Amino acid sequence: MNHRLKFLFWGAFISFLGSLPPGTMNIMAIHISYKNGAAAGWIYAVGSMLAELLVVILALAGLRRLLRFQALLRWLEGLTLLLLLAMSAGSFYTAAQPPSYSMALQVPEGTPFWIGVFLSLTNPLHIPFWMGWTTLLLQKKRLKAGRRNYVFYITGIGIGTMAGFLVFIAGGPFLMLQFMKQAPVLHLSIGIALLVTALVQLYKMRTQSIQNRYGYLMPEGKSLS
Repeated sequence: MNHRLKFLFWGAFISFLGSLPPGTMNIMAIHISYKNGAAAGWIYAVGSMLAELLVVILALAGLRRLLRFQALLRWLEGLTLLLLLAMSAGSFYTAAQPPSYSMALQVPEGTPFWIGVFLSLTNPLHIPFWMGWTTLLLQKKRLKAGRRNYVFYITGIGIGTMAGFLVFIAGGPFLMLQFMKQAPVLHLSIGIALLVTALVQLYKMRTQSIQNRYGYLMPEGKSLS
């Protein structure tokens, strides 16, 4: 297999698995599909996917430049940490409520496409999720830094995201019933996952330098300066 097709495979594989745990994005896909039909669900999914790819592209391209402004980068990391903790607390609170409350997710006003774009752009998990996995892939030599390599990698992410949405849109009514039955457990699991992610982020911030955390973004042979 061509090595760049491997980059596409890893992006798709990780994105698909990352789309499966219940969260605001995929539960909203179920709500929209259940209320407005599968076509609206797919329009929502396309908006979500494009916004996610934009976040990943900006993260991969922009963090190199942000390395010159390390104080700003630390501030952004701190903001991400606070958002993760707030979302974790919100999930724990929701898990403690009756099932009818914990699944009372309202579909915002607007077209499904822009709802997907908005929710995806305001999802603070995209950056820590993809920076973490990108770090691991580069360290394990499953991915190589470079613009052309990232094109295949990001294309794979888009494919995997849409495949994940397929599961929730196709299984909308059935999954809606199951989520209503297990909503407290699902929200508790999400809260734990968010808390673990926040603690890992905090540990890296306290034990690793900026160079160690983001040096992998540079192609081999190039420095951070």
